[in-house]
Amino acid sequence: MVRYTEPASMIHWHQEIRKIVVAFDLIKTILSNREHITDISTVSKRAASFIETKEKVCNLMAYIITSLCIGQKDASCVDVCPVDCIHPTPQEPDFDFVEHLYVDPNECIDCGACEPACPVSAVLEESAVPQGLRDFIKINADYFNQ
Repeated sequence: MVRYTEPASMIHWHQEIRKIVVAFDLIKTILSNREHITDISTVSKRAASFIETKEKVCNLMAYIITSLCIGQKDASCVDVCPVDCIHPTPQEPDFDFVEHLYVDPNECIDCGACEPACPVSAVLEESAVPQGLRDFIKINADYFNQ
């Protein structure tokens, strides 16, 4: 099966569109609550809270790497990723010290190239992760928050 890979310019636009959506939602939220806003500090506090919440939402994993990767670290997924969002790569110093690989939620563009590339089927779309492996969603995200 041939997977579509976005050109670099499309990847950049995808990331910029995510930022625009967050900004638009922020403006919409502030405007819908404007009767409750009495000064600029209220707006700043609301904006900070909204942005923090949106960042958590935007950082949800599109794809995650589950326990099936532990001890394998085949890195086929690294080779096919168009945005280099899977770490550590075999060239990075942490590669020999981690149990498995991780998908960076801030860089992943949800292209799906990694899923069929994995020889042990460790890469899953977040919505397809079975209940017993749901901890790996947080484990993947936490790796990049160290």
